[in-house]
This record gives sequence, structure tokens and C-alpha cells, in this order.
Amino acid sequence: MSTIQKPTTPTPRKPWAASPIDRAKTAGIIAAAALISFVLVAITPLKGKLAYAAVFFVAYLIIDFVVSFAKAGRPAAVDSLFRGLVTTAIAIAITPIVSILVTVWVRGHHGLHWTLFTKDMHSNSYTDPVGQGGLLHAIIGTFLLVIFAMIISVPIGILTALYLTEIRGRFTRPIEFLVQAMSGVPSIVAGLFIYAAILIPFTKTVNGIQGSLDLRRALRQEIHS
Repeated sequence: MSTIQKPTTPTPRKPWAASPIDRAKTAGIIAAAALISFVLVAITPLKGKLAYAAVFFVAYLIIDFVVSFAKAGRPAAVDSLFRGLVTTAIAIAITPIVSILVTVWVRGHHGLHWTLFTKDMHSNSYTDPVGQGGLLHAIIGTFLLVIFAMIISVPIGILTALYLTEIRGRFTRPIEFLVQAMSGVPSIVAGLFIYAAILIPFTKTVNGIQGSLDLRRALRQEIHS
């Protein structure tokens, strides 16, 4: 009596995935670039972390280009060169962000406590320890700023959007022109204009009205879009 064998399901493959040999090659290139970086910084006037990073990236690009050229020819070498340049650009862009986050955490993590959301800075100054005071004033101020901006912007934005899409009267072109013109104005410029044209002549005090009016412009643009 013969038994019926079930068909075997082929194992899915990922030809784009790096093989162990490719990973070992990449690790070797990184190690060689790091060694060249340490040697050149040690025997040349180049000093500092920036010198290590610059020499490492240049050495990595050159070694990767030579290895790819010897293995697969010019197209693969050019592809590896541009891949290395993109990786270098990403690393240059991410490094300052990581540095800022690490610095903020190192210097400010001592100020994280449960009363951070229940106390304000009414009786504290910037010279006090980071463990004193809290963010209650900033939280309430932000909440009031957003509410005030929404009260102004939401009705105006909805009515303007309905007028532009449904009614399309004689003022459609001027309104569209103003909306597009305001879309190209940075928020900081609008905030400075509101501060100089409204707050200084009328209130002469710094308050949340400036931020609310500027935020209102951004919310109205979102509703229009």
C-alpha cells in the first residue's frame, strides 16, 4: 500500500537580502576604514572626533569602491560609491539630532519627576536646580493658545473652503491669491508681523495672543487644503 506524499512548499527566498559573505565583507571594509582612520589621525596633524569621522568615511568610500570594482566591475563600483555617499549624508544629518537628544537627556534627566506636570515656575528661576518647578504653566498656556486659535480659525477656514469649492463667487480669485500668498509666508514672519502690528501698538505686553493668531493662520491653511 503506497502512501501519498504531500507536495512540499518551496522555501521563499530573498535575493536582495545580504548573504553572510556580504555581511563579512561589509564588516571587513568597516574595520579597515576604522584602522586607517586611527592610523592617519595618529601620524598626521589631524586631531579630534571630526577628523576620525572624516577619514573613516573617505576611507570607507574608497575601499568599498575598489572592492566592488574588483568583484563586479564599474557599474557595481559606481553604485557602491553613490550608496556610500547617501549613507554618509544620512549619518551627517542624523548625528546632530542624536547629539542634541543625548545632551538634553544627560543634562536634564535629573529634572524628570512626577510633580513636573503639577507644579509651575512661579517661584523658580533658571538658576534653581532642575528638580524644582514644573511644566504646568507651559501645558496650560499651550492648551489655551490652541483653543483660542481654533475658535478663530475653524469657522473662518470652513466657510472660506465652502465658498471656494461650492459657491465660487466673484471674490474667489482674490481669496485664492491671498491663501496661496499666506501659504508661502513662514510662521516666524507672521508672528513678528502680528507682534509689531498688534501687540506693541495696543497691548504693549507679551502674551499668548501673538502665538494664537500665528497658529490660527497655520490651522486655517490646513483646513483650506
